[in-house]
Amino acid sequence: MNPVTAKGFAYLSTASTVRHHPTSIALVLLVGLAGILIALVLPFAPVTATRIMVTWPAHGQPVRSSTALFAPYRPAELTATVPCSAIRAAAGQPRAVTVLATSPSGDGLVLVTEAGAARLLLGRRVVRSTPVSGTTTDCRTRVHAGPAGTAITIGDAPTITLSGEPVPKVFAFHTDLDPRQAAGMMVTARTASPFATSPTRLKTLLIAVQLLAVVAALGLLTARGFLTALGSPTGLGLISRSRTSRWWRTVAVDVGVIGVLAGWAVIGPLTDDDGFAATIARNVAHTGNAGNYYRWWNASETPFALDQQLLAPLTEVSLAPLWLRLPSTALGIATWFVLSRGVLGVALPSVAGTVRIRLLAAVCLLAAWLPYDLGMRPEPYVAFGVTGVLALLWRARGLAALGVAALLAALTVPFSPIGLIVAAPVAVFAPRIVAIVRGAASGRAEVLVRVLLLGAVAAVSLTAVFADQTWNGLVVATRWHTFFGPALPWYHEPDRYRFLLGDDADGSATKRVPVLLTLALLPVVGALLARRTEPGGADSSAARLAGVVLTALGLLWLTPSKWSHHFGALAGLFAAFLVVAVVLLAQQVRTRVADRVSLGITVAGVALVAVAAGLAFSGPNAWWQPAVYDVLWAAGPVHPFGLPLECPFLWVGAGVVAALVALRPVS
Repeated sequence: MNPVTAKGFAYLSTASTVRHHPTSIALVLLVGLAGILIALVLPFAPVTATRIMVTWPAHGQPVRSSTALFAPYRPAELTATVPCSAIRAAAGQPRAVTVLATSPSGDGLVLVTEAGAARLLLGRRVVRSTPVSGTTTDCRTRVHAGPAGTAITIGDAPTITLSGEPVPKVFAFHTDLDPRQAAGMMVTARTASPFATSPTRLKTLLIAVQLLAVVAALGLLTARGFLTALGSPTGLGLISRSRTSRWWRTVAVDVGVIGVLAGWAVIGPLTDDDGFAATIARNVAHTGNAGNYYRWWNASETPFALDQQLLAPLTEVSLAPLWLRLPSTALGIATWFVLSRGVLGVALPSVAGTVRIRLLAAVCLLAAWLPYDLGMRPEPYVAFGVTGVLALLWRARGLAALGVAALLAALTVPFSPIGLIVAAPVAVFAPRIVAIVRGAASGRAEVLVRVLLLGAVAAVSLTAVFADQTWNGLVVATRWHTFFGPALPWYHEPDRYRFLLGDDADGSATKRVPVLLTLALLPVVGALLARRTEPGGADSSAARLAGVVLTALGLLWLTPSKWSHHFGALAGLFAAFLVVAVVLLAQQVRTRVADRVSLGITVAGVALVAVAAGLAFSGPNAWWQPAVYDVLWAAGPVHPFGLPLECPFLWVGAGVVAALVALRPVS
């Protein structure tokens, strides 16, 4: 194996230099192309659409007023038939009588009689006014509305065609007539739901073939030197071997983190979207469609519905909050091990296994995880995915790691628009990815094959999105989401920080801490790195993590909503950066005390961190609505034991104490 270096990244390539037979290259090429092309076809593959027809009155039932809530409010098609007997019965009364109405006047279809005439209204417009006199006049009225327009037929008169007239809104089927007078009246309406689909046998076959191609691609990527390719005996490269002999203390830290996360699942408050997300998951369980019950006309959450689809089976067992919190709690535990063994194991290989660093990592992760990632929102899934991709790419020594990272990244994106931040570690480690793909390749054909295999694995993201959905469903869902919003442009990103600095649950003190401390340490780390003379150690790790965090924060600008709870998706990144930044500052204090510039940067950094901490704790200990009752400091700054945590000078003193501790050697 030959060492390969790409822009500062040194690693060993495990790719074989043996030339491949053209036939084997062709077969591998076929696997990669099949995985990619089938995934691209899936959005347009045939599906079975469910057509739901609503008939009023129900078969065998008398004509009585009834609610009929359609989502969207306009059905795809509507046909209303009103017999002349019903119109005459209404016209014979001395007052105005509503024969049929699908909504309040001004919105839907309304047929009303007054002063011996029947008026037909579509919206606010009177389409036809017909005198009702004698018994020989044929006043039977039929209205058919569809995508092309509306056709109105009254008796034997010529049909009135209104091209482009929208289907009337439907909120109810109402009549002032009693069932005997209204006999013979009928309305049928077909719902407009581009999301009520199920895969045909052909699409199911395509999905099966695509998944087989993904499995084959992963097998081919990991076929040679799988264990050594990832640089770890575990095969995934996420377990670092600590040099410390006091292993039981680090195990105690693990137990403590697991205990805190498990305890928080029991006592942690509800979030603003727990009921919101749970109801969508129940929709999935009962209908197969991840329709947003509360808004957007029950539009599907496509293409970001994977979390509700995973939560749906749990809702059929129980709706107890503790039960529905199991996924986020398990993801928190998994993220801890990926962070402590995977990311920090390679970022700080000499000290990552020490009790001191493990405790620091535990505090940082819990500070970033607990305020954001308990509940049924998608942030825990994204946080685990991004942290895992970061660990895999950082420890990558061959194609196997890239294959697993591609799979994890592909399955992270369908959870939420904020899943886009998974591109941050990919961008930072792009030179390493390119070098591994090119390493020891026998020619351009082999490089192309490797790219196609990785693309086939990444294409599983499309499979997750379109397994039970269509391109048309995605387009319609996106249009409805954009119409109702929030669909904010990139330059509204400051709103996210405005919410974070507010005085409600979006800006609670606990939510501010990890974000503001990270923002405070980024320029400090940048200034210290600008003065480094030789790469390596915490300097290089801090540079890479700073790049990943900055890129992730930049990618948040592209998301359509700007809520502060999206910061939960960066919990693993925040924790990793904070740990490495603290170690870097400690090293500066110990090794560069005589360097006035570096010491000045460090002192300024401590001051900046103190200001950030004071600003963070100036917010209330606010939680969502009912969860805030009987909570201390729910409406003002947090003052445990009377300490004014919003005072920066208090944190300056804490920084001085921390500096004195840092002067002690790490053991």
